[in-house]
Amino acid sequence: MCALAIVATMQSTKDAISVAEPKKTTVPGFPASDLSDPEGPWQQAMAAAVDLGAPAEEFWPRIAEHGLLVPAALLGKGGWPVLWSRLHR
Repeated sequence: MCALAIVATMQSTKDAISVAEPKKTTVPGFPASDLSDPEGPWQQAMAAAVDLGAPAEEFWPRIAEHGLLVPAALLGKGGWPVLWSRLHR
């Protein structure tokens, strides 16, 4: 999921929803996570995101501009918090 969100952040914002505010590294939900934590899920997923076509050098500028984005189609009634917590059961 982290790699997919990174890829979505690098692409068009048309069908994406921001789950973390621009210029913020904290990603809400349970468990909370931080985009900049080298041992956290987001940095660990960066290599996979690059393999999927995400340009790593554009990650932080896109976070500053739009925040972390996820495809809207992935979010159900509970939005990001429900999806993220389900992934961590």
